Amino acid sequence: MLAFLFCSFSLTSLFGIATDDEIRTSTADDPTAPFVVEMVTLEKHPLAGTIQWRESGKPNPETESPLFTLSDEAIAASGWICAGDAGIGFHLVVRDPVQNNEFSARNLWRGDCVYLSFDALADTTDLHASADQWQTDDGILLLGLGSTGAEGQLSSSGDWRLIGKTLTSNQLSITRDEPNGATIYTGTIPWDWMHSGPGISSHIGLAVTIAHKNQSGRDLAWGSMNPDSGRPRSLHYFTLAAPEDDFISIAPVVTDLLSADVNAVVRIAFSQGKSSSLTLSLGANKQVKNYQEDIQPGVRRMCCIIPAKLVTPSNSRLEIKVKVDSMESAGTMSLVNDAVVMSRLEARVNTLLDKSTSPMVTAHLRATLAVVGDAYRRLEWERDAQPARVLEFISATERIIEKLPRQQVDFEDAVSRGLPWVVAFVSQVDATLQFATLQLPYNWDPHMKYPLVVYLHGSGTDNPVEGLTTAFDNSRQDTLFRNDKIDPARIPPIHQAFVLAPWARGNSRYADSAERDVMQVIDLVKERYQVDADRVYMTGFSMGCHGAFTFGVRRPDQFAGLLLASGFGPRSDTSLKVLWKNLATIPIVAWCGDLDPVADPARQFAADTKDAGLSIDFTMVHNMPHTFPYSHFNEGVGKLLSYRRKVPSKFDYVSYDPRYQGAWGVLMATLKRFADHPAPRFHCEVQGGTVTITSEHTDGLQFDPLPLGLNAVNELVVIWNGTECYRGAPQIVSLGKGARIFR
Repeated sequence: MLAFLFCSFSLTSLFGIATDDEIRTSTADDPTAPFVVEMVTLEKHPLAGTIQWRESGKPNPETESPLFTLSDEAIAASGWICAGDAGIGFHLVVRDPVQNNEFSARNLWRGDCVYLSFDALADTTDLHASADQWQTDDGILLLGLGSTGAEGQLSSSGDWRLIGKTLTSNQLSITRDEPNGATIYTGTIPWDWMHSGPGISSHIGLAVTIAHKNQSGRDLAWGSMNPDSGRPRSLHYFTLAAPEDDFISIAPVVTDLLSADVNAVVRIAFSQGKSSSLTLSLGANKQVKNYQEDIQPGVRRMCCIIPAKLVTPSNSRLEIKVKVDSMESAGTMSLVNDAVVMSRLEARVNTLLDKSTSPMVTAHLRATLAVVGDAYRRLEWERDAQPARVLEFISATERIIEKLPRQQVDFEDAVSRGLPWVVAFVSQVDATLQFATLQLPYNWDPHMKYPLVVYLHGSGTDNPVEGLTTAFDNSRQDTLFRNDKIDPARIPPIHQAFVLAPWARGNSRYADSAERDVMQVIDLVKERYQVDADRVYMTGFSMGCHGAFTFGVRRPDQFAGLLLASGFGPRSDTSLKVLWKNLATIPIVAWCGDLDPVADPARQFAADTKDAGLSIDFTMVHNMPHTFPYSHFNEGVGKLLSYRRKVPSKFDYVSYDPRYQGAWGVLMATLKRFADHPAPRFHCEVQGGTVTITSEHTDGLQFDPLPLGLNAVNELVVIWNGTECYRGAPQIVSLGKGARIFR
């Protein structure tokens, strides 16, 4: 049997993968060249038994005793586990009178499910470590019979690239036996999800949580992977049987090199023969080791180490060949560091630029390279203080490379599928490079005007390259950029407009510099494209809901409508009722799921704004957690597109910050923070050419007739606080002390 298993992740210790083994011999002749160490078993954990080898990888519950049994009130569970060619096989039977899981995908965990945890190399030493400190062979497989059928996904992993990986129908079966009140989970954890292979490790750690709530609302647990309330994790460790037939396994373990101290590591195992050889090749560096067997037949385990300093953009392809008697196995893998992936991106983008015939494509590619290049240069200063940044950079940049075409970007095809384009710009705030993504309308005509929908994302990563991946890979978010072919007979509302998604400096809450970046990129899009100024809409989810509301109350004359989703409550400005008057002229579409933690504040917001006389269309979705699926966003955008910005005949404005002075050409002076003073405010009414303004807590205003369309009246009359202050030709009028303009 031959096995070559590819996986990639990072590790900070040279022999961190082998804490359950000790180095018997080292054949390193040159510390700057590849070398090999031979491993011998060293038990680090008490052992509960043996995980047997079954070539099929399928346990046999009819002839074998279960590895564990659990029972608690109305729930019971039994589990059988074995090792096989494809991975670790499992057969779990959960006896529960009711199987209830109405969820799927990311929300599968909300219903009845099972968590199968593993420490595949039995190398865990820090039992209090949280998931972001796990070793890369640690993981949790989540299993459930949800609304879309059987699902199995890697919900947690020490290798964050693998998080979210799903089992295929060939790897997983979940069935419900209603007569016996049992749910049966049968499947295989692939070796590459565990960074291991047949015979690679002599031990394994396992734990199982049965998340079918009992009568007391508790789960059943056979060990634990996650530390809880200061208690350490508790896994059950077993001897892991190797294949019974002759075999060779090659398992790449460390291929991401985050610093000069992190070396590439590959583990190898094979059944011993009369003679064996191992060949490592990395560019001009080559090591060949020959062995004559003089010990008892069994399994030989080795660890190959490639010093990080050998890996360069032109020298990153590792080849390994193992030969045992007449049996041979070989594998090729890429070793990467930040310089290697940056070089690969540059090569791919330059190839595409050479073949680009579209200015839009050229700008998109140059912007992508500029944003990633800017982050790459900052790594020089971040890698010591934030080593995780290097891994994030490598992972995100590789995902971008994977999604970029190899030969040419097809502009027409991209527009037909609603693919977004990267827009880079230099911030007017601090001259830093910022970016947004822009989706063009379906069948875009550069001479036609279209609406503009601005979407503000929720909280998440603050790494700009990770944020940039949304333009290439939409699998990690629910709302934007489906990348599907669009039916020209049924163009979704979201594809009838420009859709602009600013990065806005990540988790900035759209405040200060990020707020100004958003307005700058909106103006940039208006300058470059034909945008209908009366059909600009502000939308947002979670943190972005708070941001969209804030933009609306600060600039009510800029937007034709707001779409607010799942961002209500005391942490959001939506709770500041004093500002609601500013939105009296703007329709609001609000949305939330009934399982969302902010569901109750959302209901209260909808009721209170309606009582306050605002125009609000509120939807509460049944059985929906904290998310904003594409279909619901699309529906909300459809509602927004029916609205147009209208010049009001009367409106109010309340300010709580000197930077936000008013709207529709009426600006207030000498503003103070209302934390210490009453909030400055005014009410304005327009009748013909007469403008009547009443104000409080401000000693001056400035009035510009243009935004209200009064620049062409024969005579302009301005009345302020009951006194006629101006009569004459339309012009900018200062009232009282006037207004110093902050924006």
